Amino acid sequence: MAPTSSPAQDGGSPGAAEAPSITGLLKRLGNETGDLVRAEVALAKLEFRELARQAALDGVKVGAAAALAMVGVAALVAAGVLALGDVLGGRYALAAVAVGVVLLVVGGLLARSGIRSMARVAAPGGALTSLKENRRWAAGELQDLRQELRGRPQPERAALEKP
Repeated sequence: MAPTSSPAQDGGSPGAAEAPSITGLLKRLGNETGDLVRAEVALAKLEFRELARQAALDGVKVGAAAALAMVGVAALVAAGVLALGDVLGGRYALAAVAVGVVLLVVGGLLARSGIRSMARVAAPGGALTSLKENRRWAAGELQDLRQELRGRPQPERAALEKP
């Protein structure tokens, strides 16, 4: 067991041996603030990764839909143009235009659906907002500590206090 110094050897009062020193408190505050910031940054990275993953999945859905639609539409276009051309009395060019317009409308609706799906991915706010609030709170606490160490009275900062 390591020998401990008495309050008289430390130059403090007898009650000071039980209370942590300012240096110890500041060291602890620094360590805990660092841990908190690292945890918040890790959470923000995780949220951004999840956002990117979801956006990539939505993009793959849109790409797969477009590829499948193109293959299916190619076969249907040929059949539709021939069938409509027969109905129009051999006017296959007019049939091709009519089928093309219908396909453009269907393709536009599919693209709009994919874009809306991508837009629904929520923007990150949780960890990023928390980091900003923690920064403001820590800056206020540091200012209070500086004023206390200088012996000045501190103004009320209820708006900056973290709940």
